[in-house]
Amino acid sequence: LGSLSVGRSRWASSMLMAEQELCEHRSLGSDLGGRLLETNSVVVAKKEDGQACKPVLKGSLRRRLSVKGCVSASVIEDSVQERLKEAMGQLGCGYVRADSFTYASLLRSCGNARALSEGRCVHAHIMRNGYDQDRFLGNLLVQMYGNCGSLEDARAVFDNMPQRNLYSWNLMIAAYSQNWHFDNAISLFDKMQLEVVKPDMIAFISILNACASLTALSEGKEIHARIVEGGLETNVVVGTALIN
Repeated sequence: LGSLSVGRSRWASSMLMAEQELCEHRSLGSDLGGRLLETNSVVVAKKEDGQACKPVLKGSLRRRLSVKGCVSASVIEDSVQERLKEAMGQLGCGYVRADSFTYASLLRSCGNARALSEGRCVHAHIMRNGYDQDRFLGNLLVQMYGNCGSLEDARAVFDNMPQRNLYSWNLMIAAYSQNWHFDNAISLFDKMQLEVVKPDMIAFISILNACASLTALSEGKEIHARIVEGGLETNVVVGTALIN
């Protein structure tokens, strides 16, 4: 029952993280957030029997959307890595403009597919084209490396970000937690406090899950006190994590 509760708490944390990511997109001050949301509906044809098939892209539209289309549809393909390699080839040949939207689509697909090699290629491309100071892409890199289990890469990106926001901290803490590096998650949470970054509900849930997995009662009690100070004790999801 305890493990089931922890699982539900982690699921709730991931849902809240997705909501925070959407808020991050909307705060960009451009149409990038909206364009990213369109990625999920990019030109995926279906057969008459309802089964999905490859993206249908023609002419100049194919040249502009080929990377976005094949990346978005890669989740329904048998060989995701092959689709990503194809997308990277098109990007490298200049068939599509290298911009934040294209990089974001690729990073998302690499993270979802746990395609570490392809993700590192995207990262190298980002650096070559001068996007390495982009906080939005930096956050996605941390998330991608965390999903791929490459915590050293995730932490290197995190440490070298010129500006970090609360979402950045949450992503790195979540990367440690989801890969069972609970001591590192707690250590980073403490560092977060030292840098006067006020944790939100997502940070508290992630760190409470880490404490539960380590059976670290004293740390859990300390975090409980901080939750009370922050007025989050009555929140249902936080309350569930505390019970765990």
